[in-house]
Amino acid sequence: MQVPFGEWLPDQPPHLNPGANVATNVYYALNSYKRFPSLVDYSSNNIGANSRGAGSFRDNAGNVFNFVAKNTDLYQLASGTFTSRKGSLTGGDTDFWTFTQFGNYVIASNGVDAPQYYLMGTSTNFANLSAIQTAGTTPNFRVSGVIRDFLVTGNQSSNQTEYNGQVLMILLFGQVNKQTNKICQDQVVK
Repeated sequence: MQVPFGEWLPDQPPHLNPGANVATNVYYALNSYKRFPSLVDYSSNNIGANSRGAGSFRDNAGNVFNFVAKNTDLYQLASGTFTSRKGSLTGGDTDFWTFTQFGNYVIASNGVDAPQYYLMGTSTNFANLSAIQTAGTTPNFRVSGVIRDFLVTGNQSSNQTEYNGQVLMILLFGQVNKQTNKICQDQVVK
């Protein structure tokens, strides 16, 4: 038997309220509420330290890749197990990792260690981004993003300039060459 409850109306006064004032650990389901399931363990192991960044990505074939970082390692979570995909990193407690999808590449950076890449569906470990760059020098950067066909990086540890007392970062643009899967067309914008 389903017991009907009114709509959850916590912002209404308690007196003569046609709905429910409190709905804890439940979710709405057709004129009633259902119990929210309890949390369950997903992984059989852990990374042994606090996470310093994470990302979840889908490749062109629809496969999902999950990554997490700590100060000294980059991990992949697959089939409920964390596996180290890059070790011997030197970031500190305040150096957080940024993960960005660029085509089928996952770009990881923390501004201290050399930026890393992982080609989804092909790579087994992260490698230095400079290994697939066709021109220029790969800067260390803390943040990155994608604008159309370009990877944009910022908060670089080099290439800084000042404007009216403010530190500006030069952004590096790269484009994936669809024939060779190389990052090319190196440009600097101030």
